[in-house]
Amino acid sequence: MMRLHLANPRYEFGYHDLRATFGLNTVDAMTASRTSYTRALDQLRQLMWHSPMSTTEIYVSYRQNRKLFDAVQDGWGAHLSTLVTRTLDIAVTA
Repeated sequence: MMRLHLANPRYEFGYHDLRATFGLNTVDAMTASRTSYTRALDQLRQLMWHSPMSTTEIYVSYRQNRKLFDAVQDGWGAHLSTLVTRTLDIAVTA
């Protein structure tokens, strides 16, 4: 999948994308090894040289935002599917 993205000249991947990926993976690895989320976040803050914790939280909040976006998109897709089915049912019976 990544190769397809990289082959697309309109696909942009920057330095902060790498930092965000590093941040997510680091917190995941630390919490998987039973480090508390708060401690993992603080260690990540230090590794990334952030002064305020809120800056670090921006990097790791992406996943939560993505989950919400995916849930909304899935719900909208299901709703559209229902509307299409109803429309087709009405068209067949008419």
